[in-house]
Amino acid sequence: MPPLSKLKGVFLGSLSDCRALYRHCLTPNGVHSSAGVEAAFLQMFKSWESLLEDCTVAFLCGHLRCDGNLVSCDTYIKSEAFARVLLYQDRKFIEWTEVDTVTGRWNNLFGASNLLEGAIKPGLTEL
Repeated sequence: MPPLSKLKGVFLGSLSDCRALYRHCLTPNGVHSSAGVEAAFLQMFKSWESLLEDCTVAFLCGHLRCDGNLVSCDTYIKSEAFARVLLYQDRKFIEWTEVDTVTGRWNNLFGASNLLEGAIKPGLTEL
């Protein structure tokens, strides 16, 4: 798994691409495309979900946050593949759309003072 700073960089790059597509689709002089706006939204949301999932797996494996702090966890998992099995629990996908569900999942995995909830709160109005 790449370092979290790289995951963050990939997400921010994708976010920048999505903003550019939004601007292009919504300019008064450009061709307006509902499909383009929808594609930008879906790509941005997919990137957000991937970031949340990859960070959760990284923290389960004991990786440090970008600021160098460790997210406390009762059990650290050595294998990224096993961390994903634990996270998915025989489901085809994980829901990352409801903020309360995400924070509840993190509280179950990492304890109530997991320092992750503060990272998602700024996105609350956007989600």
